[in-house]
Amino acid sequence: MPEPVKHFQSSMTGAPTLGDTTPGNFVELLKACLVNGFNVTAPTGLSYDAVNDEITATFGSAHGYDDLTVVRISGANEVEYNGDFRVIRSDATSIVYKPDVTPLNATATGTFQARLAPAGWSIADEDVATFRAAFSKASGGTEFTLVVANDQSYVASPGDRAWYARCDIATDFQDIDSYESLAQFYLPASHQYSSRSEWTVLADPWMFHLGITYGVGSSKNWYCFGDINALSASDLHTCIAHGGLRLTGGLGDWDLLSRAFYSQAPENNQFSQRVIAGYHHGAPITGAWKTMGLCELTHGRACDFPNPSNQSFVLNKSPLLVVDDLGTYGTVRGFMPGQVEPLNWHDSLYGGIFQGMPGYEDSIIYCDEATISPTQTIDPNMIAFQLANWREQWT
Repeated sequence: MPEPVKHFQSSMTGAPTLGDTTPGNFVELLKACLVNGFNVTAPTGLSYDAVNDEITATFGSAHGYDDLTVVRISGANEVEYNGDFRVIRSDATSIVYKPDVTPLNATATGTFQARLAPAGWSIADEDVATFRAAFSKASGGTEFTLVVANDQSYVASPGDRAWYARCDIATDFQDIDSYESLAQFYLPASHQYSSRSEWTVLADPWMFHLGITYGVGSSKNWYCFGDINALSASDLHTCIAHGGLRLTGGLGDWDLLSRAFYSQAPENNQFSQRVIAGYHHGAPITGAWKTMGLCELTHGRACDFPNPSNQSFVLNKSPLLVVDDLGTYGTVRGFMPGQVEPLNWHDSLYGGIFQGMPGYEDSIIYCDEATISPTQTIDPNMIAFQLANWREQWT
């Protein structure tokens, strides 16, 4: 079965809190989304409707699971009821999902448990005392491990504690202290100075996209780490990261008008802040990467909103290309999982999950704010993702 894409937000029931200055919070957020899941509940019953081919999970109280999120059901003696399932509809005390395999019994027995399903990563090693953890992708991906340090041992000023996390693309990983760092990048790891405390994680077992508000402008910026869909099966170095610059100062660094401290995730043809684990031949030696699509630079700028000919929101149905900086024009290495290219945009779409859009009937589309500077009023923009299987070319 295709691996369902997991979608997490700070507004969800039981979501981990990302504070302003607490070390370790960011590591715990990644563990909750990638490894453990959250919002653990106990369904009181599981029943199968053969007419509609649907399973209903009932709860004794409010469950907190949103429509279109992926819930992990376990504990049923009848194994057809267990697994990761996308919620197709819900009310206050029940959720409905489609089984992968038709249950033989109309009702399940056992001691049931439900949670928001994690993305399928694992912890390779961890040092809780120093707020460090190493995250491994699922089998079948590239060899590279993500090592995250959410402490202050590398920070020039103690006042910068936990404003960002230092991340290593690690090869030859042995344990949390023994690995070769292929490249370092930094991810905002707090909502310090922001008037909005919001984060979003979209993930499958081999890649995650992170959206987070930070800085005085309270803008939401997007970053990623993981494996792209390689153009060639023999290309072993298609692990990418999009990180930020290290912030070593005080308030000023979080309120600069310079775009250097903010992500360019919704832009094509930008190599800044983007690392790829190596070129398509030889040993891993880091290079840079960019996306290419229909928009020359900023996503959403190809046509007006609504598009005059069909009065609608328009997406590029072809996947974004990932191109490295090798050679005169670069080398196409593969396709970006998840992220899709809006050809127009409007702020009314921010935070929306859309199913059955005209021309995209079989897809689930998530749209959100994505700035490329300190405030949304300076450089307003939008980013879009599809929430279906990221490992098949989207058509």
